[in-house]
Amino acid sequence: MPPKFISITILTRDDDCDNLRSVDVGYLQGLAENKDSVFQVASNFNGIESVTEAIGPDTVNFLEKYAYDRTQGPAASISCGPAAISRLYCAFWADNKPIEEWAQTNEKQLNFLENCKAHFPQQNGFIKLSGNEPKFPRKYSKKYYQLLHSTHICYHKECQVTTGYKSAQGTLHIVSSYDQTVDQVFCAAVNLTQGKHSKANSQAPYIDAKCSFVLDMAYQGTYLQAIANRRKKIFLTLVGGGAFGNKKEWIAESLIAAHRKWGHAQRTSLEQVFLVAFRQSELGALPQMLEKEGIPFEIV
Repeated sequence: MPPKFISITILTRDDDCDNLRSVDVGYLQGLAENKDSVFQVASNFNGIESVTEAIGPDTVNFLEKYAYDRTQGPAASISCGPAAISRLYCAFWADNKPIEEWAQTNEKQLNFLENCKAHFPQQNGFIKLSGNEPKFPRKYSKKYYQLLHSTHICYHKECQVTTGYKSAQGTLHIVSSYDQTVDQVFCAAVNLTQGKHSKANSQAPYIDAKCSFVLDMAYQGTYLQAIANRRKKIFLTLVGGGAFGNKKEWIAESLIAAHRKWGHAQRTSLEQVFLVAFRQSELGALPQMLEKEGIPFEIV
């Protein structure tokens, strides 16, 4: 008997400006009905939101810039302000360390790809490929999965939501309930179209496999952490889409692969999976691919 999958609800607004709230990650995080839900965040490989690889954590007003960035990662982060502050200033917290050693700096940062950094050199959380990296395992080979199992994501649990909906004028609405918390999963993709180094990345050997690799890491890591923490609801995003220029089919393949492995109904704590997309056109062939795989979905 074929597996029964949890249905995926795809939230879009298309060009309906009045419906912007439905795809505003801050608004969704601030809803009481989404307390303890898991939100996937399109971030960088250090869990903080540099705009480019040239901007490090020591940059003046680093966190303040989140408020002016309307992309999903900074928007999700600023909505949970205390957690955003702690990922920058307390990433290396330990009782036996002086406070001066707790923060991420230009020289010392989290690296979700630390165990495979020979394949993925980076600067300030952005992958910077030179073309001289070692041979990368064939996509979906045994060695590919062995390498995948060595990676990390950042799972930030019970983050207080301090602001919700962000208006077109940039006004952030305060969340009045002090006990509104969500879990956030910080993931990233290879930058192929934005900034100075994107061209070198796009022309590097094995780029298709490398892009799929970090997308698999993002989606499977999100499901696994939600299940490990017995959460019922996940909100996914199109990691690597938009400004980073990853192919829609790569994103769809990784999302579907994760759902096929971990999105089985009544086998774990998971009950609902949402995918947030600003426009239906961003989905590409995802609806057709879901239908082909027998995964139920609806677009609202």
